Amino acid sequence: MSTSLFCSRSIRFLIFVVVTLVTPVIFRGDIIYRIVSNSDFNSANWELIGGTITTDGTIGELIATNIIDWSIDYKSNERTFNLNPGNSVRGFISGTNVAQGFMASATEIFMTGTPDAAGVNEQFVFLEPTPSFDYGVMFTSSEPSSVGGITLLDSGSNPFRADHIISGGNSFVIGVAIPEPASGLLICVGMLTILARRRRCRPSA
Repeated sequence: MSTSLFCSRSIRFLIFVVVTLVTPVIFRGDIIYRIVSNSDFNSANWELIGGTITTDGTIGELIATNIIDWSIDYKSNERTFNLNPGNSVRGFISGTNVAQGFMASATEIFMTGTPDAAGVNEQFVFLEPTPSFDYGVMFTSSEPSSVGGITLLDSGSNPFRADHIISGGNSFVIGVAIPEPASGLLICVGMLTILARRRRCRPSA
């Protein structure tokens, strides 16, 4: 096989790979957020390990139906959990179902310091789908006169919950979008660089 033919096929293959990788990132409607890990809880050995939350691409206020998938890992002082659509439900358990506190941007999903219209803190949760709510994660907005934050639950542990407290109306980030918006652009730049170098491929003497 000649060097020029090899270079031509290599370029076509690289273009195919790059387009395959970039197209879903640029044109998909959903956004996947990587959950920010946190071990700063008021009970020892509890930790929000990480995972992902996937939205339908909505920017701004979120409601339950905007969350289309999730995989949330956390641990109590007794065991480790993975919350997903097969073993948990998502939604509001306080405030109105208009999420003035639960928000998304192109880069982050977060809780603000804004209560709902009735002055009640918003609380968005991922919980075991039974009345007992034996395990789960709760994200609560903070306002100046009350506290919010992250709550982890495990009814089989002592204590049965642990809290990372946010006060004073401060917002906090739950997750960061993946890949970052610049990633697709960097891949495109790489593709253009490869194409620019194509002329360097020449048959051997």
